[in-house]
Amino acid sequence: MNVILSSGDGRTEKTAFKVLEVSDEYCILYGIFGLNLKSQALIGHCDQMTVYEDEAPDETFDIYFDVSLHLAHLDELFGVMDKADKMMKKSKKSKRKNGKKYGEISF
Repeated sequence: MNVILSSGDGRTEKTAFKVLEVSDEYCILYGIFGLNLKSQALIGHCDQMTVYEDEAPDETFDIYFDVSLHLAHLDELFGVMDKADKMMKKSKKSKRKNGKKYGEISF
């Protein structure tokens, strides 16, 4: 986990934490930072996690995880990068619907 935490600060897409697996994101959010997940969205090659602390559930902030290594591995296995790129381009063009962006999941 120290390698991941030293790969960025997670505050922007450019400074996102670089993860090898999606499970790394949850280990960091829950196990290390002790945060709660409100929503998640794929923005480019980053997972944008909107989170909050127990003491202030109404005060949310975003943490970014670069999942490009994971997506590249999936592409090697299943050839999914072209599909993911098309989805991301479509999501940038789409307007918010019901207060959510395309590709966003709320919990």
